[in-house]
Amino acid sequence: MNIKIYNKLSWNADESAQKVFNVMQNSLNQVEGIWLYREPDIKTEGNDLPTFTIMSPQIGLLFIRIYSYHDDELSTANDKYWEINGNKYDCELRRIRNYVHAMKSKLSDPINELDEIPVRVWFAFPNIKNKAILEHMSLKAEEKVMLFEELPANISGFLLHEGSENIEISPTDYSKLVSIVQGANILNKPSNVYIDEPAKNMGEAISLNNKKIARFDEDQLSACLTITDRAERIRGLPGSGKTVLLAIKAARLHKNNPEKKIAFVFYTKSLYNQAKSLIRRYYWEIADEEPNWENLMIMHSWGGATTGIGFYSYVCAQNNVRPITLDEGSLGKGCRQLLDTVNLKELFDYILIDEGQDFPLDFFLLAEKVLKVPKKVVVAYDELQTTNNVVIPEFEILFGGTKDRPNIPLDDDCDFVLRKAYRNGIEVLETAISFGFGFYHNIIQMIQKKETWSALGFEVKGELKYQNDIVISRPRENSPNSIMEIYNKIEPVNVFISDSDDGVVLDVAKKIKVLLDVEKVKPTDILVIDVNMNKNNILSSLQFALSEKNIQSHIPGISSDARTFFRDNNITLSTPRNSKGNEVPVVFVVGCENIYTRTSRTEYRKNRNFLFISLTRSMGWVYLYAAGRVKTAFEEEYKKIRHYIPEIHFSYPSEEQEHEFAKIDYVIKSPNADIAKSEIQRFKKALSNYDAELVKTLIDFDPELKRKLEELLNGKAVVSNSKKRY
Repeated sequence: MNIKIYNKLSWNADESAQKVFNVMQNSLNQVEGIWLYREPDIKTEGNDLPTFTIMSPQIGLLFIRIYSYHDDELSTANDKYWEINGNKYDCELRRIRNYVHAMKSKLSDPINELDEIPVRVWFAFPNIKNKAILEHMSLKAEEKVMLFEELPANISGFLLHEGSENIEISPTDYSKLVSIVQGANILNKPSNVYIDEPAKNMGEAISLNNKKIARFDEDQLSACLTITDRAERIRGLPGSGKTVLLAIKAARLHKNNPEKKIAFVFYTKSLYNQAKSLIRRYYWEIADEEPNWENLMIMHSWGGATTGIGFYSYVCAQNNVRPITLDEGSLGKGCRQLLDTVNLKELFDYILIDEGQDFPLDFFLLAEKVLKVPKKVVVAYDELQTTNNVVIPEFEILFGGTKDRPNIPLDDDCDFVLRKAYRNGIEVLETAISFGFGFYHNIIQMIQKKETWSALGFEVKGELKYQNDIVISRPRENSPNSIMEIYNKIEPVNVFISDSDDGVVLDVAKKIKVLLDVEKVKPTDILVIDVNMNKNNILSSLQFALSEKNIQSHIPGISSDARTFFRDNNITLSTPRNSKGNEVPVVFVVGCENIYTRTSRTEYRKNRNFLFISLTRSMGWVYLYAAGRVKTAFEEEYKKIRHYIPEIHFSYPSEEQEHEFAKIDYVIKSPNADIAKSEIQRFKKALSNYDAELVKTLIDFDPELKRKLEELLNGKAVVSNSKKRY
């Protein structure tokens, strides 16, 4: 096993721990297990942590507390007090014993259904030569005191024994042990309903799946537990745990630095309650109290009546500036005005940004300006989930700087890529990606490096070069959602075609009624998303249709507070943008035909991204609906997708297509894109409202306009020469 050191700052200053590590590493490398430094961090009466926590089927649970005292510092050590540099202090063993007691209580909690696990505690004094100093302490049966030369020289000194026989913990109990010690099981959805296996319906399958003990993988642990004074980035597919990990990191930073000002910022309004709940639950686990919400601030990007104080509005208030309203401009415009006109105060010690793919570049530049040295920022994002047509630049560009020196650099060991995605089954995820990229219709975007596909948990066959045949697949271990193994009577992806929106509404309402009455699915486990982004049309009609069947529903931001995405005993009706960051077992997606109805290439990409986001909200099953004139196009595209699953087959784009992608990237990341699009719409309207000869004559009367149009149409005006592969 390799040691996991998440608190880099503490480790670099801990010479005694490094000294013991150098002795133990050869022995512990011979067995599989987990070796942690100063983890797990939980609140106890003594407020002490073990130096090392070691877990292995062959070792059990072993805590090692290392004390760095030398003989000339520690003169007396007994059960009541230790005399250190001539002063008497309470016996320090009490504090770590309190910690061990707390961990034993967690393990013995009946709800975990865990057999008794052997727990041992070693007190190591690597700098003490005279053991007589330590001989007046009474030890429990599972405790040992060790000098440096008494540390085990080989693996046998660590193993569990029963008489002369080595013993092991069962795989099931070991898995539970790791989950409990990690604290990951606090993220499970509580349920006191007992269900016999196999599941008889979807509702039972959902309950059984929710009872599974969560366990973080190594990438997730590194991302959420690492403590440095440097910037960090967390990237991963939907369902890889980015929001959860960022919440844990926020809680840990707050515990270690309670006086510091921390901003946890997100883009989707409905994430507010989820973020606050996750942070609160984890903080209670490690600190046993409520966070100080004045110092740990959960903030929507903008702020508003239904979302409370936002990051932008808070910065404005602290600098005595009136924030612009939504009617006056965009978030990017507001941030740019602050940057251009105000000598901004440094307000935050740490800023954590979730959903980074949805923020305009000027937001990141603003964040850098209001962040105190050493500019500790953590950004979590997924490039595939953008809802605002934002292309995220490289990290070093994100926060500004000179040509040779970024304001906030990113070190390789602080760039965390999450390979596993736990929310979606492979069928749902690959369907979402195929639609999102347009692999079987008209490719609109592309991951251009094999290393990036690999980092996201995929395998690639074929060279990613122009016109080559490519096959993408995903190992099952990288999508470990097993709900289909619990209940497979309903396909994970279901497609329905209707002649009209009215037909869609009636069929969705009918199927929801069956799910509630026959499949025993809870209302809060069902989400309906309209890809058309029209809350007041089909969703309102569906709300009425459901009410006629005595089914309650709500539309966040319309019929309820935007921060309350889920409401007890209600079906949630939403849009892709508002549903981001949330997950449910069953998702209905209506308006799927929308991906074919837009002529603009930027709109085409955006709507495909909306469909991708909608599908990836599902922890189990999706129902896709298309209606109207282009409904058959959706049906045909899905047939091609389904034919190849569990693989994705496509021809790599041509050089001409890559140039088009670069142009789209240029347009959608330009701060003036919205203004330009508005002006173009006015120009197109003018062309359609007047006869062609009149427009041509007017252009002829303006030689400068005519020259610029000719240059643009002939390709002389440079749009983008970027061919960056990412």
